[in-house]
Amino acid sequence: MKLTIVAALVASASAWTTPKHFEVPAAVKAGAAAAAVTAGVAVSPAFAGDVGAGEQVFNANCAACHAGG
Repeated sequence: MKLTIVAALVASASAWTTPKHFEVPAAVKAGAAAAAVTAGVAVSPAFAGDVGAGEQVFNANCAACHAGG
């Protein structure tokens, strides 16, 4: 979800046009894009390494409210 939001922000920022007399250097654009991707990856949720343990945790803590999975 967060990565989707970051991608939407980057897409909307790239659609923004600058005045003709002002040109953003390519290195700055590339750096901004890299920072956005890095931020999106850095805040992404961690994926479970052990499915069996994840199922046990879900069943113990979450299944009561999220009965359908």
